[in-house]
Amino acid sequence: MSLMMRVDENSKLPALDDGMCWRAVQRRDRAADGTFVYSVRTTGVYCRPSCAARLPLRQNVAFHKTCADAERAGFRPCKRCRPNEPALAEAHATAVARACRLIEEAEEAPSLETLAQAAGMSRFHFHRVFKAVPQRRRRACRSLCSRAMLARCDSGRSYDQRCVCHRARR
Repeated sequence: MSLMMRVDENSKLPALDDGMCWRAVQRRDRAADGTFVYSVRTTGVYCRPSCAARLPLRQNVAFHKTCADAERAGFRPCKRCRPNEPALAEAHATAVARACRLIEEAEEAPSLETLAQAAGMSRFHFHRVFKAVPQRRRRACRSLCSRAMLARCDSGRSYDQRCVCHRARR
C-alpha cells in the first residue's frame, strides 16, 4: 500500500491521507506521481503532485485517487504536467529503447538523424534525451562499438567514426 493512502474504516478501501498528499504537493514529490492527483477549484484543473505550476492555496485543493475521479468531479487535465499522459521520463525511456532496438538490429551504424526520426524527435533533442538515459545508452553503444570493432577490418574505418555517441558529439 502506498504511503499516500490509509485504510478507511468504513469501506476497507484505501483512502487518501490529505496531510501527506499536501506535503507531497508542497515538495513537488515525483515519487508521489501515480499515487494520486490533486485538483484546484479556482482553476478547474487537476495536476500531478510534481507539477511545476504555482502552488495553490490549500483551501482550494482536493485530492483524487485517479485522473478519472478528478474528471468525474468536473476538472480538466493540466496542460503543463499532463497528468492523463505517461510521465515524460517514461516517454523518453520508450524513445531511447526504440532507438536502441534500431541500433542493435542494424547491420551498419544508423545516423543520429535516423535514430531521432525513429524516436519522433529532432536530432538535437534526441541527443540530449539519449545522453540522459545512461544505462541504456551505454548498453546500446557497447553493442554497436563491439560490432564496429569486428567490422573495422573490412571497412578500414576506426571504430570511433562508426560509434553513435562519438559521432553525435561532432
